[in-house]
Amino acid sequence: MNPGDFTPLKSLPATVDVLILGAGGAGYPAAFFLARSGNSVLLVDPIGNLGGDCLAEGCVPSKAMREAALVRALADKFGNFGLRGDKPAVDWRAVLAHKDRVQNTRYAQHREEIARGGALFVQGRGAIVAPNRARIDAADGDAREVEFRHLILGTGSRPARLPIRGAELAITSHELFRIGADLPQPGHLIIIGGGYIGVETASMLQALGSAVSVLEFTAQVLPGFDAELADFLHASLAQRVRIERSAQVT
Repeated sequence: MNPGDFTPLKSLPATVDVLILGAGGAGYPAAFFLARSGNSVLLVDPIGNLGGDCLAEGCVPSKAMREAALVRALADKFGNFGLRGDKPAVDWRAVLAHKDRVQNTRYAQHREEIARGGALFVQGRGAIVAPNRARIDAADGDAREVEFRHLILGTGSRPARLPIRGAELAITSHELFRIGADLPQPGHLIIIGGGYIGVETASMLQALGSAVSVLEFTAQVLPGFDAELADFLHASLAQRVRIERSAQVT
């Protein structure tokens, strides 16, 4: 998002029908549909991301990179169709640039939808200071109070840091997938956690050429999922990725 995409605080009305704190998977569509229904809507987000983690650091960028991995993996099957040629080399920077293009396209679409619906969008933080009254602190340093009739909290979450020594040296999926990420392609990556995010990341990065190990605390990958499904996925993934179940990380 660019500074010009946000509503200056001096342009805000004194009262809005709905104040929404957080522009992620709950706040953004709520703002869009409520504004289209004729409500005055003020949407506030500290990062200024429309779509939240899903678009900024989660499902959208991961699927963009996964698509690159799937296309490369298809090259392994060329011979089955009478096709000959070398397996495509991975240009890691180009893969990241592809991810960024997908994210930027979706950002532009979301911003157009919000603007077309008439919702106001501020990059900053909101705090409730009295019943039906909030203080908005914009990222540019400006601040003011507004009144609201209804409030939606969509403050989201962030990856948990492991309570172990050296945890600050590791990255989370957010650092890997966020727009503008400038990480080198890992030669060997250890993923702590065999949930759906860890498993998807492991499969994707292995297909792009990295050696990957997954350490899962419980007795199965995809903890909480159907055991038969988890066992099937484990058997498939273990052919390409080292997986340690019931692993203790200290």
